[in-house]
Amino acid sequence: MFGDLEITRPALTRICRLGICLTHQIVRPFLDLTVLENVNGARRVWAGHQGAAPRAAEAEEVLDFTGLSTRRDVPASVLTLAERKRLEIARALATRSHVLLLDEVLAGLNPTESERAVGLVRQIRARGVTILMIEHVMRA
Repeated sequence: MFGDLEITRPALTRICRLGICLTHQIVRPFLDLTVLENVNGARRVWAGHQGAAPRAAEAEEVLDFTGLSTRRDVPASVLTLAERKRLEIARALATRSHVLLLDEVLAGLNPTESERAVGLVRQIRARGVTILMIEHVMRA
């Protein structure tokens, strides 16, 4: 339960439209879709809330910010784990949420990948997004 909403897939969309988005420990992008198509799917959730289609450049901006712009046209199935984790964050950012719940965003990453992910989280926080981070990597 989230307040009086039962946590089901439709409820997650409603929660997202309230300005709260989450990433999952076990990332599940749409493997047959490209990186850009995955981000655009998340943008549509936000657009449904706003009643107007967001600018096409917004997805590109999110991909640039998360370091995925060079991978925009590849299927999510070929991404490394670190790239899939960044895609998960990119999809969350594409919803324009004000609160971002990060569940084990560093799980399975090597030290270099972890440092890069922590840097990305800091950049998100610097943009004014509230972050609740659940993590077993205590250094993070």
